[in-house]
Amino acid sequence: MLLGLTLTFAFCWLPIHILELLHCSRLLSDTFYLNHIRILTIARVIAHGLSYSNSSLNPLLYAILNKSYFSDRH
Repeated sequence: MLLGLTLTFAFCWLPIHILELLHCSRLLSDTFYLNHIRILTIARVIAHGLSYSNSSLNPLLYAILNKSYFSDRH
């Protein structure tokens, strides 16, 4: 259960952290940023959506991955 929750958390939050790291540390040159602004904006929107989706996935994962949840119901 813990591995599934951890992997889901990493999958949902890693993209936004990578984009923010690249942006804040100025690893992307201004020329690259200006040439790819559309792609980076779309990637940022998708990354934010993934990070928000983690909050809605958590209750589902706890219910699905917790074996005692189903055994207590019967």
